[in-house]
Amino acid sequence: MGVSKIKTPDFFTRKTLKSAYWAGFIAADGYVSKKTNQIGVSLSSKDHKHLCKFAKELGIKVRTRWRQTSLSPDIRSFSEIAFSSKQMKEELAMIYNVVSNKSFILKPPVNLEAKLLKAYLKGLIDGDGSILLKHKSTAIYLRFKIVGSYAICKFIKNYIESNYNLETNTKINPKKKIFSFEIVGRPARIFLEDLKKLRTPELERKWSRVSKTNRK
Repeated sequence: MGVSKIKTPDFFTRKTLKSAYWAGFIAADGYVSKKTNQIGVSLSSKDHKHLCKFAKELGIKVRTRWRQTSLSPDIRSFSEIAFSSKQMKEELAMIYNVVSNKSFILKPPVNLEAKLLKAYLKGLIDGDGSILLKHKSTAIYLRFKIVGSYAICKFIKNYIESNYNLETNTKINPKKKIFSFEIVGRPARIFLEDLKKLRTPELERKWSRVSKTNRK
């Protein structure tokens, strides 16, 4: 992946809803090099337009590449960005706890302002979460699931229970080195509706489902 030169190395210095969202997105779907200052994101090309929003903030372009993955022998199209910034790498680690080789060890941010934390979580969900509709007879419920480190799943579970005064009654499930946490119905609706109110980027294919539930 070619490395681009960015125009806004202070992007994460400016603590905004946008920067917090993209920090969460990188925490989920991005990578941070251990040996260099390179940071990147690679997505299925169905989310090309979404990645272009981040690229625009950085003053770079999204590249399209065709390659195989470990999950499928088929050649697939991916949209990618890669850039190098010592400042951004340091601030991702210092402000958001986003470090290299983070998949199994990622920890939530500490001492982040409430709205910024919500924006971070929204970005994290767009990367490693799923928002689905569960149909039961005539009822349509929201189903929310996050996949990640134990620390992240535990944090989100505690966040929902303490900030919305809800009981999730759901365990954190292990699967090899990764974990998942899932809720359905009212807790999912209240949590997701609150995050959707934020004026941040969002993956429309996920968040459009939040308004389609018919159960309060």
